[in-house]
Formats: sequence, C-alpha cells, structure tokens
Amino acid sequence: MKKIIVPTDFSAHSGHAIPYAQKFAKSMGAEIEVVHVWYPDMNVDDPVDFMQTKLEELQKKRLHSFLKENGLPISAGKLLPGFPGATLVGLSEDEDVGMIIMGKQGQANTLKKIFGTVSSAVAKDAKCPVLLVPHGAKWNGKFKNIMVAAGVEATDEKSLGRILDITRAFGANVHFVHIKKSPEDMEGLLVEDKILDKLINDDTLGYTFNLVDIPYKNVIEGLNLYAEENNVDMAIMISRHRKWWKDMFHKSKIKMAALTLELPLLALHLDDH
Repeated sequence: MKKIIVPTDFSAHSGHAIPYAQKFAKSMGAEIEVVHVWYPDMNVDDPVDFMQTKLEELQKKRLHSFLKENGLPISAGKLLPGFPGATLVGLSEDEDVGMIIMGKQGQANTLKKIFGTVSSAVAKDAKCPVLLVPHGAKWNGKFKNIMVAAGVEATDEKSLGRILDITRAFGANVHFVHIKKSPEDMEGLLVEDKILDKLINDDTLGYTFNLVDIPYKNVIEGLNLYAEENNVDMAIMISRHRKWWKDMFHKSKIKMAALTLELPLLALHLDDH
C-alpha cells in the first residue's frame, strides 16, 4: 500500500493539510503517515545526554497531541531526526511513498522568505508529487474544479495521464489554462491541439474539460485571476527537471498576490516515480 507523507511542525497551517491527505488517501487506497523531523542538538561529550532524551520525549508528546487533535491514531505518527527539507526529500525517494501533502505559510515580506521554506524546497526536489496547502485554504470536502497550467510539459503523455487519473478520481471539472504572454506566442495552439487529441481519444472520460488560452503578461498572475473567477479548488503544475520552480526563484517581478492565493498547488515532475 502506498503512503502519503504529511509533514508537521505542529503549527495550525500544517494541520490544514490533513483533510486533503485523507481525501487523497481514500482515492488512492493509501495510508497516511504524519512525520515530524527535528534536529537533535547532540552533546559531543555526552551523546546520551539527559536533556536530549527529555527533548525527544517532548517531541513525541507534541506529535501524539497533534495526531489526536486531527483524529488520527498514534500509529500514524513518526518522529525522525535530521534536517526537515533533506529528510523529507529522502523519504520521497521511497517507492512506497506516493505523495507528500504539506501546509505552507502564505504570508511573508519577500519571495526569498516564502520560497526559502521547507515546503517549497520539498516541492522543488521531491521525487514524488507534492501538494502544498496554503495557510488560508478552506477545505469544502471535494474538488469540483481543477486547474492545470497548460504549458508544453502538460502535453507529455505520462503527465497528462496522471492529471486525468486525478480528475477521474475526484469527478472534477478540469480546466487546462494556457497563458499567452504576447500576440506572437503560438505555444497555446500547439498545447491545445495535443491535449484535445488525447481527450478526444479517451474512452473513459468521466469528467468535463475546458481548454483556455488567456492573454496575460505574467503567467502566475494570469493563473491566479482565472482561478479566482472560476472557483478553482486546486491547481496542478508540471515541470521538467524542476525548471518551473527554478524560474520561480529568479523572477522577482512576481507580485505577492501570486504567492498568497488561497489555493492548493499540486507539483508534478516528469521524472517523479
């Protein structure tokens, strides 16, 4: 059985990921494992330090309390030593881990502060899909509308197949949205043709879909605007070799409004297992 990893730092925003994990676990036939990663401050002269043991016991109590508050059994929790980002990326390499679902802070003063968080680092480097749940996301019990950022990567057969599997599982409407940054940008036509060809030949649709080409100078802002106007419950973005995330790191012109959208984001990579 596949596992869905839900990292927690015991904050309220990490708890917001639980309902999403439960929904995905049900659709995937997976089990949830809540993980807290902490860095033990070991005393070199006394590895079995008394205070260290007490700190570990405190972490376990906090983890058990978090599980209880969110209606999960104690057996669903795991306490791991290490650096959070690296440890979680390491877990993602396990073939039994099907997904990581985690909360993220939505308010900060700079891009560096937001994308320097553990959640963005994990989404960038994990070897499995990662769903980021913003602090203000409100779970309504279902995914009715799913938006896909329809770049060239979305036409990849494997990626498109995974997107449609998710759409079928939740019985959602899927919106393939391409942002046309200039009148000369013809990528949208190519993307639409490839996606439409796949959808027309799909004998097991079980969903409705829209193909949209929107003129907007900024891709992220255009997607945010479409999501707000069409009651989108979750966005999906696909990248090749983490290119999309690297671009995000270096585009300081992206405004804070694009980063504070109360919308869960599922990051898929073409090389995910």
